[in-house]
Amino acid sequence: MEIVERSLGDVGFLALSGNLIEGSAYSQGAIFRRIDRLAASGKRLLVLDLTNVAGIDAMGLGEIAEAYRRARAGGADLKLLRPQPRVDRLLSITKLRTVIDVCDREEDIHRSSAAGCRVLGEPSNGTGHDHTMCALASTS
Repeated sequence: MEIVERSLGDVGFLALSGNLIEGSAYSQGAIFRRIDRLAASGKRLLVLDLTNVAGIDAMGLGEIAEAYRRARAGGADLKLLRPQPRVDRLLSITKLRTVIDVCDREEDIHRSSAAGCRVLGEPSNGTGHDHTMCALASTS
């Protein structure tokens, strides 16, 4: 697993490549350390670019969920960018897609962030069951 970091204003990107699976050449905690550091440096939006993640298992899904929790605890939001079809299917099956915003294009991340769109799963109507997507993200 390789992690390439870049920033654009108050947005921090972590581009992951390889497999996010137990037993791979992946150091658990590498994503967490970077998430914590980026949030502490003032980045308000963190993006995990999954374009080059070919495989993921329960451990990898747990890493994404924990990255989301850590980002929120650090005062930042976390979004996922361009997951491969197999990875996207697992995000849907596990319902992580209802909690973490997933975008297909980098432009949607910037627009939806600037427009103040909510992350899926955050209640707006007091029921705790809001599954409305940002119009920009849902039209891509």
